[in-house]
Formats: sequence, structure tokens, C-alpha cells
Amino acid sequence: MSDFSEIRFEPPGYPVYRAFIVPLRRGEEPCNVVEVGAQEVELWRKMLQKLKSFLSKAVESSFRGGRKLEDYERLELVGDLISLFLRAPLNREVLSGVAPSPLKAYAFMRLTGFGELFDEKKRLEFDLLKFTKTFYIFYSKCLKEPSESKWYSELAELLNELETIEVADLLESCWLLIPADTRPVLNTASLISHLLLTSAIAWSTAINEGIKDRRTLALLRLAALLHDIGKPFKYRKHVETSVEVAKELLRGLIPDEDVALIIKLIEEHHSETRRSELSEIVNKADNLASAIDRLRRLLDAENFRDIKDRLEEAAKALNYDSLNKAFDDWDFWRRAHEEYDKEFLRDLSERFVEKVRKLTKNFTVLLPKDDKAKEEEAKEECRNLKIVLIDVGGIQSFIYRSHSLRLVAAASLVIDSLVMAFIPSYLQWALSKRCWLPYESFLYTAGGNVELLVPATLLADIEGEVSRLNESPAMKCKTSLRLHIANANLYEDYAKTIEELMAAMSIKKVCVAHQSYSTSTPKEAQKGARSICQLCFMKPPTGKVSVPEGELEACELCEELNEIGLTIHFKEKYESKISIRVGQGTRTYIPSDIFEVPWSEEGARVRALERIMELIAGHDREELQELGRLARIRNVALIKVDGSSIGSLMTTSLSISDAYERSARIDLALKKAIEVAVSEVYNGISKDFSDKEAARAALSIKIGLLYAGGDDALMLAPSWVSPLIALVLGKEFLYNLGRVRGLSIGVAVASSKANVWALIDASSELMNKAKKKIREKIGEGLVDSAVCFDVIETGDLSSSTINERFETLRHERLTSQPFIVSEFEEILSKLLAQGRGSGEGKFSYADIVRLSYLASRNLALFKASSKPELVKEARRIQEALKKVRSAIGEVLQAARSMISRAGGVHQYSKYIFSIAYIYAYRQAARLKPERGLYEFVGSLIPDDLDSSSSLSDVDRLIKIIGGGII
Repeated sequence: MSDFSEIRFEPPGYPVYRAFIVPLRRGEEPCNVVEVGAQEVELWRKMLQKLKSFLSKAVESSFRGGRKLEDYERLELVGDLISLFLRAPLNREVLSGVAPSPLKAYAFMRLTGFGELFDEKKRLEFDLLKFTKTFYIFYSKCLKEPSESKWYSELAELLNELETIEVADLLESCWLLIPADTRPVLNTASLISHLLLTSAIAWSTAINEGIKDRRTLALLRLAALLHDIGKPFKYRKHVETSVEVAKELLRGLIPDEDVALIIKLIEEHHSETRRSELSEIVNKADNLASAIDRLRRLLDAENFRDIKDRLEEAAKALNYDSLNKAFDDWDFWRRAHEEYDKEFLRDLSERFVEKVRKLTKNFTVLLPKDDKAKEEEAKEECRNLKIVLIDVGGIQSFIYRSHSLRLVAAASLVIDSLVMAFIPSYLQWALSKRCWLPYESFLYTAGGNVELLVPATLLADIEGEVSRLNESPAMKCKTSLRLHIANANLYEDYAKTIEELMAAMSIKKVCVAHQSYSTSTPKEAQKGARSICQLCFMKPPTGKVSVPEGELEACELCEELNEIGLTIHFKEKYESKISIRVGQGTRTYIPSDIFEVPWSEEGARVRALERIMELIAGHDREELQELGRLARIRNVALIKVDGSSIGSLMTTSLSISDAYERSARIDLALKKAIEVAVSEVYNGISKDFSDKEAARAALSIKIGLLYAGGDDALMLAPSWVSPLIALVLGKEFLYNLGRVRGLSIGVAVASSKANVWALIDASSELMNKAKKKIREKIGEGLVDSAVCFDVIETGDLSSSTINERFETLRHERLTSQPFIVSEFEEILSKLLAQGRGSGEGKFSYADIVRLSYLASRNLALFKASSKPELVKEARRIQEALKKVRSAIGEVLQAARSMISRAGGVHQYSKYIFSIAYIYAYRQAARLKPERGLYEFVGSLIPDDLDSSSSLSDVDRLIKIIGGGII
């Protein structure tokens, strides 16, 4: 059974459904329930095959490097690797080939035993920046110079497999489609999440009960981690099947006697008569994890009385004395399906998740509790299991301390490394003299937070280590970051746990700690002249850094961030392999080969180091050589996105599994949307142009990606493609999250020579305007994404100029922004239809890319490199868009002239759009060839006196699509 192929799938006698509290995407429609059949179970089989292969290679590579492990250390390593593999889809990377993700950084350190890095960390007094720099520069060297460190390079290549699209998609499907339980209400929990939670609880329980032997703890943990691993194949006989799978998975990785002990614990954990002390712990952990995640307690709540009534009716009809007896009987569910109602299981599953969304008002308020639920909650005893939250304070000021994009990217990486790699690995290392903290004990590591499930007996140790980190000179004096730590009891009701945890954290954040404080005057100031860091303008300089503009004086923190940024910022992206999803596969390119512009080669006529913004804006080598003569500077877009009301979506989670899943799906929703946008850019251009030209346009977006994680992203892109990117991100994120939350998107466009920091400021303001548009509608169930955009042709665009311009345009009723994404798509499609020569049309993403690309071509240079028919089409599209701008100006001017001639400008100004509307349709009737043009312009004008038009919005949209050409 080397590939698990001999295990057959046996349904339990009735359909298995996976229900989704947050609807799952199916095409463009949200789906509440998915039937789990042979096809879905086959994905689980493939996942096990990948897991077995990964474990074998990882353990073999670890030992090939000369590591010597005790028996218990080997067991602990295998446990961490299983947990790591299962959690891989929770940290999907958009640019996986450029720099290792923090998850991969943790895995690399775990396989090398933390070795030199932790020895170094001791000497560095827990210096986070030097830790990050040491690791990333070292890892980058492993990939680029494999002959120098062959073993490390093999490990790095192995870990790259964790981030392939195939593995990411496979694991995501297994997370989402395979339920931990087949019964309605209970089928909302993921099996993978249940395995991880059961293991964390079992290990913590054993520590609380005084078990100290690390081998015993490691065996217990592996048994808990694998206790239901074969469940999808045979739900009714899942213990026997889990034994088969666990045997094959562990074979050859650990000694046979250890495998036998683990199998014994799995076999015993459901036995009523022959449980050992350890299998009893697994059983208790399994029951508690099930109680937390499978939500059976809600059936006793008054709010779900109708679902319980339906279950009791079925039980009575099938001659059961009570619902409790029926609920735990496999045959009840079989008979309910066969004899009572074929749609019984699906209907109850659908009804439950719909009710949850209704009661939480689309996840904006906590699930209401009745008196009975409150009474049960008050009776729940403390189990000495704690949820610990470590919150990183000062993130925003740390990340945005400098106007340098390189430093912003580096600071973001440092924060992600802190919560996803540094803190988990540090706590494991620091506690290792007493016990080994399992990786699955880290329930959540993202967004500036680390959440752990630990035994109460370890709480003081963990708090002490966090305090030690806070007091380290590097953390305290250099970064100004602060780790806040709070804890709460673990209850069956996850909402109660989180409520207690958030209250404790709020208190910790407002507490004032006594600290001695002294001031010192820099030596320069003592001499009468004080210099300051030219990157952050906050601290005195300690040295100099090289930037494209020359050398700048920098403080110690900015120096180190600059060095980290060199590893991951534009240069690294420009010279690394980057994958683009094409169809069902991927294609890999190195941007420097595609753009054919050297990074910093001496004597080169054009160097990417000096022209990176122009390359992102869409210039090719020929255009760069002709700037100022045949080519104009292209515009660049700064796109900033943020999820709408994501905080309330997370705080209304009903269980740990639910919270796990929501967090992962938010992150995946955004990253997959970005992948779709890049892929569609490639597809749209490759229709008529070479692979190289399509790759160049797609790569310009990936090179310009500054940050993407959780529900927010910041990216630079060519101006011409930014409307398409905004549309794709808005729609795809909305669909990926089952239409329960959308994105707020701000798009600020200016010359590629403009101040990028001002553009970030402008895009933030535009994004906030979009956020206001949709936030108040979420509670009513009206969910969408929203887009707000602006462009300036000369000078800089900032938040102040945005507000001034929008205030003026709104006063004149010339803007309808922000647009919800469906309105934006309609306007964009109608506008591009003008270029195609037809007045109507809804285009595919690839069609929008193709038409926008042609609209933004420099015809003086385009002629020589393209087919004559494409040049002709590009000219026609550009002329059509120019005509739209001209027609907008014409109808407004005509209306203003008529009012002016009437002699009552103030008296009649409110009728300006009524007059403009009449004029536009009069022109459509008079000028037959231009009928579609004037009807389109007329459609932008409201049919009442109080509403605003979209005339200036379309005018600006044309400028954006033109990218500096129109």
C-alpha cells in the first residue's frame, strides 16, 4: 500500500455533505453545501501521497546534513513536519520564487535544527533584524549558489514544493471539502483543522497531567495528529482505516516499535473498555476538539429550535425514543435519507448555515445567546488549557517609517518573519529544555498576531520568554516594536474564549509599564550641527547606504532594513524566476531576460536600476531608448486594497476551526484574485502578441507587487491595466469569499516620475472613500466591492489634492464615484465597446486587457513591431476614446452655453444635466455615424435633477487606460 491506493472509498450509507458557514465559491455563485464523493476523497488520497513523499524527503535530507537526533527529537520533527505540511495552504505566496515565505523560513530552520541561526541569535541578543537578514541572505545564497552549500540548497528546493500551485490547490481543497463529521450542523468543521486541534489539546493535557518524558509526549502527539487521518475513506470504520493510513505514512520514518505504539493509541481512543492513560488523553482531546468545532451545543439553543424540531420529527418517525440516541446512531442517518426524506441531510445543512448568517446579520454581530446557553456556559469548568495571544504593537509606525519602498517591503517582511517564523521557533527553542512545543499549538500566526493553545503550567514560562524578547536591546531600542501578551481559558464556546481574550488584551495594552528614561545628545549636535537619517528623518545617522540616487546618510535601523530590502525588493524580483499561471499550468520567466535591460551593467545605455518605475509603467527597451524623442513617459498606477469589515467577519467566528478557515480564506481570496489578474493580462495580450510581450506585461505587475497578505495589498502597475486589475480584484475576492465581504480599492495614477509616497497617500484616501461606500450596507446583506480612482497628468497626486478635486467635482455633480464593482464593470465595458465600434458589450477579462493594451500603444513605435491590422485597430480605439472625451466636453459646454445665453446662470444651473442629456440624444439622432457615441455619453447623465453624473469619471478613466498616450 505504498501509495494508499488499496484503501477503497465506502460511503457511510447516506450522502456526505460539507456545509459552509461562509459560502464556498462555485463558479460565480456562492454555495452553502457540497456533496463529498469519490472525486473529493481522491483528492485526500493524493494529499496523503504528497505528504508521504514530503516527509520522506525532508527527514532524509535532514539526516544527510549530518544532524544527530535523539529518538524523541526525531518523533517531534516528524510531528512538526506533518503539521507544517497540512498548514501550508494557509500561507500561499504570490511571489514564491523570489524570497522564501516566513512559513518556509520556519520550515528551513526546523529541518536544520535551528543550528547556526539560533547560535547566532544568542550572540545577537535576540536581534530580530539581524536574525531576518542572516536567514534571508543565507537562504537566497543557497538557491543561487547551490554548489557552495549543497545540503542547504536541497532543503530549499524541497521546501519550494510546498508552494507549488499543484500542492497549494490540493491542500486547499482538502481543507475546505473534507468534513470532520457527516452529520448536519457538525459538518461545518474541517477534518484537517480537527486533527491539528486534537493534537494541540492532547499534548497540553498530558503536560498538565505531569507527563514529562519527551518520547511519550511525542508518541501521544502523533497519535492525536493521525487519529482520524483515514476518515474520508470510510467514515463508519474510520478507526481501522486511520490505522492503515498512519502505518503507511510513518513507515520508514520512525522505528517500528514507535509506529506500533502510535497505532495502539489510535485503536484504543474510541474503545469503551481498553483505554490506557495515553489513549484516554487522546479520547478526551478528541471529544473536546469536537465539542469546540462541531457546534452540537447550538442545537439546544432557542435560535435553532426549528432545526432541532425537524431532527426530532425524523427520530420519532423512525421509532427512536430520543433524539440523543438517534443522533449518535449511523443507521438513523442512513434511514433518514432512505426512508424519511432524500433531501433531509442537505436541507438541514443548508438551513443551519443560512440561519447563522441571518442571526449574525451577515457576520456583523455575535451569535445571540439565550438564557439556557448562558446557564450552560456558566457551569463549564476550567480545564487548565489556555489560549495565549501575542500581539505586536507599533507595526504601522515601523513599516511606514521611511518613504523608501525598499524599506517598506523589508519592514513588512520583518513583521511577517517575527510572527510566522521568529516567535514560533524562538518559543520552541527556549522551552526545549523542558519540553517541545508542537507546531500545531500555534493556532494562528499572521497579521501581527500569534495565537497559541498551551497548558496552564507553561503559561509563566511563555510570558517570561516574551518579556525577555521585549527587554532585549534590539527590540526595545532599535525597532520600537512591543509584544503584548494576554491569555484566556479555553471553553467549548469559542466566542466566550475570544471575548475573554480580547478583554484581557485590551487591559494589557492600556497598562503603563514603569521604565527608566534618559536622554542623550548626539555628538553632531554637541558640536553645533546635527545631521539626521535621510531615509526616516527620525534618528541620527550611523552610516551611509547606496540608493539609485546616490549615497544617503542612514540610521542603524534604516541601514539594516535597506540591506534586507536589497534581498527581496525590485532587484531580487528582477533577477529571480517568477511563475505565471497559464491555463491549468504555469510558465516561469526571469524578468531581466524578458525586458532585455540589464540591472546595473556598466556602460549600458539603459539600466533597470535607474528605470525600474518606467519598466513597471509598461515601457519596453525600445521606448526607454526613445524617451523624449518618439516616446512619452508612461503613467504608473498605485493600487491599494483592503477588505471591508473583515474584523467583524473574524470576531463572529463560531469555533477555532471556523476561525482558522475564515482567516485562510480571506488571505487566499486576495492572493488568488491577484493570480487571476496577472494570468488574464497574459491571456489577453497573448491573443495577438508574442509570448515575450505577454510575459512582459504580466511580469510588470508581479515586479510592482509591494505587499499582499490577509485582506490588504499594495501594488504598482502600468496605468493602462489598472482598471482591469481593480475589476478582477473586486469581483474575484467577492466571489472567493462567497459574497459575504468585498474589497475597497483605491487607484491613484500619475507619471512614473511622480512621488511614489504621495501616490500611496492618494490611493489610501481613494480606498477609504470606497470603504465608506459599502460598509453601511453589509449589515443589510448588500455586499459588494467598491472602486475609487483618480489621475493627474502633471505634478503629484496626494490625499489633499484628492479631497479638493472630489469636493469640487461633487459640487458640480460631475462624479458618481466610488463605484460598486458591478457599476464599474458596466461603465468600463461600455467605454471599451466604443473603441470596438459597438455601443454595447460585456467583455471577458482577457478582452478588456486586449482592448486596453491597444489603447495604450505608442503608435510611432508600434508600427514597426506589430501586424498592420493591429496598428490599424489600435489607432481606431485611440481615436474612439478621444472622441468620447471630446463629446463629454461638447455636451457640457453646449449646456453651459445655453444657460449662459438665458442670462440666469445661478437660476438655471440645476438644469445643466437635463440640457446636456437632451443635447446628447439630439446629437445621437442628428449624427447617425456617431449615434452610439452620443448615446453612451447620454447614459452617463442622471435622469433626475439631484443625482450626479459620471462624466468626469469616464474622462479620467480614458486617461488611465491611455496610460500617458491618450
